[in-house]
Amino acid sequence: MVVLGGMGSISGSVIAAVLLTVLKEALRPLQAYTGVDLRMVIYSLLLIILMLTRPNGLLGKNEVTNFFSAWRKKKVEGT
Repeated sequence: MVVLGGMGSISGSVIAAVLLTVLKEALRPLQAYTGVDLRMVIYSLLLIILMLTRPNGLLGKNEVTNFFSAWRKKKVEGT
């Protein structure tokens, strides 16, 4: 979860934990139909694709609050 969210971001790790938990619960019926636990295959593919496209994780070293403050600053400068 930490690798998926970003090693330097607490909020990224929280977002990744929520994402992986929701994914795990969404894939539960798939396991009942196939009889195979595809969840681990999907997790590993997700990590491989993420490391190839975003080596620093989803947020890298940024926090969610950084995006809100940048948006607020842009909004104030625009008016």
